[in-house]
Amino acid sequence: MLATLDLLVLQTLAHWLDVDRHIDAARCNGHRFMLVLAMDLDQAQFHAYQVQRALGDCLWVNLPTGPKEHSINASQASQVLGANHLGVIYNAHEEFNASAFSALAGTIEAGGIMVMLTPELPQWVVSCDQQLLAYGQSKQGCKSWFKHWWIDQWRQYDAVCLYTPQANTPNKVFETLISKPVDTAILADIRLKPNLHQQHIIDRLVAAHDLQETMIYCLNAPRGRGKSSCLGWVINAIDTSITQPSVIVTAPSKRALTSMQNTAAPAQINFWALDALLLQLPAAAMLIIDEAAAVPVSQLARLATHYQLLVLSSTQDGYEGSGQGYRLKLPRLLHQLNLATTELSLVEPMRWRQHDPLEELIAGSFLCRQQSTHCRAQQLQLAGCEHQQVSAEQLTHDPELLQQVYGLLMLSHYQTSPQDLRNLLDHATNQLHVWNYKNAVVGVVWLSEEGGFDIDLAHQVELGQRRLQGHLLAQILAQQAGFGEAACLTSWRVQRIAVEPNIQHQGLGSLMLDHIRLLARHQRIDYLGASFAADAQLVDFWASNDYLAVWLGLTADAATGLNSIQFMLPLSPPAHTLFASLRSHLSGYLKFAEDDWFQHLGDLPWFLVMNETLSELPQLSPAHNTRLLQLLAHGSANIYAGMYILEPLLAASHEQHLLTKSPQQSKKAYQQQVRRLALKSVS
Repeated sequence: MLATLDLLVLQTLAHWLDVDRHIDAARCNGHRFMLVLAMDLDQAQFHAYQVQRALGDCLWVNLPTGPKEHSINASQASQVLGANHLGVIYNAHEEFNASAFSALAGTIEAGGIMVMLTPELPQWVVSCDQQLLAYGQSKQGCKSWFKHWWIDQWRQYDAVCLYTPQANTPNKVFETLISKPVDTAILADIRLKPNLHQQHIIDRLVAAHDLQETMIYCLNAPRGRGKSSCLGWVINAIDTSITQPSVIVTAPSKRALTSMQNTAAPAQINFWALDALLLQLPAAAMLIIDEAAAVPVSQLARLATHYQLLVLSSTQDGYEGSGQGYRLKLPRLLHQLNLATTELSLVEPMRWRQHDPLEELIAGSFLCRQQSTHCRAQQLQLAGCEHQQVSAEQLTHDPELLQQVYGLLMLSHYQTSPQDLRNLLDHATNQLHVWNYKNAVVGVVWLSEEGGFDIDLAHQVELGQRRLQGHLLAQILAQQAGFGEAACLTSWRVQRIAVEPNIQHQGLGSLMLDHIRLLARHQRIDYLGASFAADAQLVDFWASNDYLAVWLGLTADAATGLNSIQFMLPLSPPAHTLFASLRSHLSGYLKFAEDDWFQHLGDLPWFLVMNETLSELPQLSPAHNTRLLQLLAHGSANIYAGMYILEPLLAASHEQHLLTKSPQQSKKAYQQQVRRLALKSVS
């Protein structure tokens, strides 16, 4: 089907019986590689067990038939970050999550193998896996341009060994890989003692502990550099007789602390689960948070204000948790809290050899190192900016364009991960609009087509009985705000908007949104919108482009510690009607909640301005109030949207106090109580 796939099928390993020899050579060299078993799943599992026998230590992913104690689903990848394996066996027949795959590859030691099980490659590109279904593709005629792109990248790296039933020619790439000279510095006991950089960090942190510094140390490095091992040596070196209690360790999963436990021995790791730590805040001379990027920034800030000496350890790869949100948002937040920080880093790999082929494959083929289009600072002539709508097929066949576009998208959002590349290339209802200036990409708008539900489906969403993949803004307005018609109307949500940093603040962002508005009107779209963490600058930007707030989320975003906010620009008459109702609804909702749920926002200028503007709006009609109360009484979605309507109805019955959750109540019991009160008011 594809010339690239035909070529790769020819570049395969000839003799399966030689795989053990290749494994041994790779381990001696400290090299890691990816072995692709592109064949029937039963046949591939037979070969995977051969790898298991050869290595003796493999993690099985998405394979229920794998050894139970060494098996996970891809969704559980964050639980094993920091662990070490000689092999990971990843079944990609029914699902392939690039972020989970990247993270799991980072757990493989020098000389180990990432084994990937796929159908034969031409079939894998067109097989409708879980992601393609979630991205809105149909079972008939689906195609993954992401897989096409990724397979095409394999030829550029010395990491891929492809084995298929048709294998009949030695893999030249793999032969070159194993023929490289052995680095005598790669020894079996390399992890038994720290290298010079690690020893410097150990000495620094032990001294900080003994002197009881007031400091936040941020230990950041790419995966595989021995951060967890280094912290284990720190624990081992601390004289626990000086302070009691001495060191507390927390992490999203205790399972990921294997490396730290190995180097901390014989010292015991005093591990606290994150939820218990936040609840009890026990005394500690030093708190270590491993895999800190997987912890919500708001929780990190709370711990940072409580503990005098804090060590935050995390990768720079953005595979897990809040990713770049940790790197971009946390320093700003700590600065606002007036907390002193010190950066520490490790460069030399510990888990594998420098210039490792598998690491190069992951970083290069998933564009993890894209940063910017590198457009030089200049005065922008807006009339000279050229717009084009770009398809996934165009991006796949134009690597330079894809790299420029994806580089800008990574800059625009703090949670960009490898899976976003798959989303960009495979989602059926995405649109990508690109602006060029002097032959360079300077602006990108990534749109999601949403809504258009029939009345019955929209009502089910409104009640909380259905939740569809995608349609983020439409479903927030239907489920959280309680206006199902938002899901009936058609909408375009701006997922991301990015402008080259060197030419920002010259009007290009507004120009791009104006163009999108014209396109939406031409295609009779009902409304445009956006949903994002309520950063003051972003709120001002959207408001300056005629978008106004229609809802505000109760919970803070994990990566930013900020509430999510939803903006809308109505285009059609029905959308204008909906918009007016949503704004009135938001006004009542905020008046009821501003002294409680949104108390932390009370002094922020954008919140004050929004409240003042909303206070001038008329109240919702009695019919709307009745409908929202019925949703509250009979639905299973958000209980909070209609509570401001319920409160005055309870005043005469002296049950108003029941709208306040008691500390002893579970969330479920509280919701049931509120729904019972609503049911009484509408019956």
